[in-house]
Amino acid sequence: MLHGTLFEHALVETIVPNPETPVKARMNQVAVFNSTVPDITDTPRSVETAVAKLAAELTDPAESELEKARAIYRWITKNIAYDVQGFHSGNHGDLSPAGVLTSRKTVCMGYANLFEALAEAAGLEAEILIGWCKGYGFTIGVFDETFLHAWNAVKINNQWRLVDTTWGAGYIEGHSFIPRFTEYYFLTPPGQKQ
Repeated sequence: MLHGTLFEHALVETIVPNPETPVKARMNQVAVFNSTVPDITDTPRSVETAVAKLAAELTDPAESELEKARAIYRWITKNIAYDVQGFHSGNHGDLSPAGVLTSRKTVCMGYANLFEALAEAAGLEAEILIGWCKGYGFTIGVFDETFLHAWNAVKINNQWRLVDTTWGAGYIEGHSFIPRFTEYYFLTPPGQKQ
């Protein structure tokens, strides 16, 4: 797991060639990417029980590190639900990649663990990042463990890029998870991560 200001500084400096790219322009770039790379969100159940098998199924057609990371992001955001009950109760269940694949629901740490495991099984370098966020229930000026969040950094073409499969999968409304794929959290520039 990566911690500390040295990595954070390096991440901000190297992750995006132009962090000033407006959000709308970045979304247009993603739309072009989507039209050239097919999404693999449905896989045989037989490969979904083991990280190595699932990673191979998802990334076999990929021709680049970017396509591998994208395939993993799309599969997780489509197939794993946020565990709202576990979030509210503090009983997060099994956050291991195998546990998340079995239950098909988790909190942010489970999402991050699964992304890291699939990425590494696909030959990518990935890390889990933990920090403060302005997520569900955030109040300005109030900082406690409730607002700690986990997401990932993945190395693509020798540059660290941010990926947040939790926020890319949907959102919490009351005591329910609303699945809604969000492209924005795939390769989000650090200055634009909320």
